[in-house]
Amino acid sequence: MNFSAVLSDTEDLSTIRGSGLAMLHAVEYAAKALKELTRGAVEQVTTGASVGVFRVSAADQADAWTVARNLRARLTAHAPAAANDEESEPARPLPGAIDEAELLRVLDHLSILTAACAATADFRADMETLLALIRWQQQQAPSLVLPAAGTSWDKTKLICPNDHTRLADTYIFRRKDEGPGRYPASRSVRDRHAYGRHYKQTLYDRVIDGIPYLKDDGSKRRKRAYADELADPARQPDKALDGKMAALYADELADLARRLGAPLDGKMAVLYADGNRFSEQIRDLVKASDTPIETQKAIDKALQGWRSKLLEKVVKLIELDDRDYPLTRIETLLWGGDELIWVLPAWRGWEVAALFAEHIRNEPVEGKGRSMDVPEKDGWSMNMSHGLGMVFCHYDAPINGIRTLAKNLADKVAKAERTSTRLAVMVLESFDAVGQDLEAHLTRTYGTAGITPSAMCLTAPQGASWNDVPCAVAKMKEHLPRRRLHALADALLRHGPVTTETDRARGRFWRDLDAPAEAAIREAAETLGRCWGFDAQGTDARLWLHLDMLWDYLAPDVQDMAEV
Repeated sequence: MNFSAVLSDTEDLSTIRGSGLAMLHAVEYAAKALKELTRGAVEQVTTGASVGVFRVSAADQADAWTVARNLRARLTAHAPAAANDEESEPARPLPGAIDEAELLRVLDHLSILTAACAATADFRADMETLLALIRWQQQQAPSLVLPAAGTSWDKTKLICPNDHTRLADTYIFRRKDEGPGRYPASRSVRDRHAYGRHYKQTLYDRVIDGIPYLKDDGSKRRKRAYADELADPARQPDKALDGKMAALYADELADLARRLGAPLDGKMAVLYADGNRFSEQIRDLVKASDTPIETQKAIDKALQGWRSKLLEKVVKLIELDDRDYPLTRIETLLWGGDELIWVLPAWRGWEVAALFAEHIRNEPVEGKGRSMDVPEKDGWSMNMSHGLGMVFCHYDAPINGIRTLAKNLADKVAKAERTSTRLAVMVLESFDAVGQDLEAHLTRTYGTAGITPSAMCLTAPQGASWNDVPCAVAKMKEHLPRRRLHALADALLRHGPVTTETDRARGRFWRDLDAPAEAAIREAAETLGRCWGFDAQGTDARLWLHLDMLWDYLAPDVQDMAEV
């Protein structure tokens, strides 16, 4: 609970990642701990990014609550600090299962709550009861995990420069390529930072290859490894990988966005995705089922398989850049439930959004009779459409602010329409330009053009593909000077679509273009109109405004025509 205290309290990427990974790993660790506490069968009913629901045998309600309290004590036990942890950087664990002591050190800083109730015939009511019990505990608990009783406070220590809240009572050691030395940090930041650096690989092993977090003996590991330092032997054979070349995951956003001597060097894309009414759909399907727990399990299994295929496709796309630079550049800041957040190189941002939309279209999530372990004869299916928010920016923009902005964009899309996949996108040259009120910013920007904030989004319509967008833009760049496009967009924003000034800008836009160039531009505009859900004639003002905004990010390696 209280995610903001550990996911949004710092701009350090490894620390944010460590918090998210620990939440994922905690659910699997909880199942293991429950088996040891009850010495009986433990049935995993449903799990998400940070939640686990299990069915266990108990003598009565009091016994069940004893198990729940013991589980929480097990998960939040104050694990001892690593030996000599202020003298050297903790050693990276060998490929294999997670070090449970290291996991417990991170869980010590998270707000973990447990509850129990008797199982009844109404599974959904049981779930609501558990949620209410958790919420009640949350209201009685501090939002920040406090130090253990008896912790001594050295008033000579500084406040942690990362979270600006806790005491800086330990250190984080610099990467090799950053030079020798260390800098002060709170124990919470330090433990989460180390965990994020050590176990980044586990998400991709688990999701793509199905390797359990706590049972990996190294025998099934994918032929890839993770290194967080460019100083590591990036392309040297690794004994743990049978001499295969190891692919590396970028640890810093500067490495993720690096594209030396090429367009969009130093730029990144942050993509937030939120499933449309997933919780409501699952609730209704389970409620209508004669065997609700089995239905819940089948839905979980289907969704996990759907997400695994999606992540594998995205990683394969990102790996295309590996030939030029030995890093697989993707950062997963949130995974599980019905939400995800990816940080991507800017030149792959649109391609990943298009891949996402195609995956939704081509990979249905459904159960048909007993083939999906669901006994209903008619089976079930889910609408897998998502609301997407994407922000293009420089890699040194504040990651928490950019993440929040991407989420707010997706929320705007979802409020307007929740049955189809839609994308709201923004390009930031200055983060401060947006301010605290996204609605007000969008109204100021597009109000004169007669466009409401909710209308500035792109739809993935049937019969058209976002994969066609880069080709259409590349064709435009061959014939259209950027300056003309920008002048038209500026006129639309300043004067509106039906004014003398905008008509003049339209005239200058088409002036002196020969017939083949004009035909090519009009054909490309019609393609964009179909792909983005605008009018088929390419005359919608939103088309030209999006094209002007995304010009550098669509077909980035195609140089646009210079004005003569």
